[in-house]
Amino acid sequence: MSLIRRKKQPQVEYQGPVLIPLKQAAAILCLDESTLRKGEAGTVHLTRVRQGTGRRQRVFLVLHEVQAHVESLIAHARSLDERTERHLRIV
Repeated sequence: MSLIRRKKQPQVEYQGPVLIPLKQAAAILCLDESTLRKGEAGTVHLTRVRQGTGRRQRVFLVLHEVQAHVESLIAHARSLDERTERHLRIV
């Protein structure tokens, strides 16, 4: 056992965007991982951060963007419901 004690490193709080693994983002969006990786199903605008090279390359997405995408999907679905209700009232 060493008698030399190391000084504790001050913890730096990171205030930037939070990255989540592709698997977690797929679960939030209820999509397959390959769909997100390819940018299909309206996810082409989501920022993909790639770490590593070759077979070990890992893909992350920005949590805030994934949540905003879910909110936009919900808002779009609600607007469609309102249009349908208006159409049914007119007829």
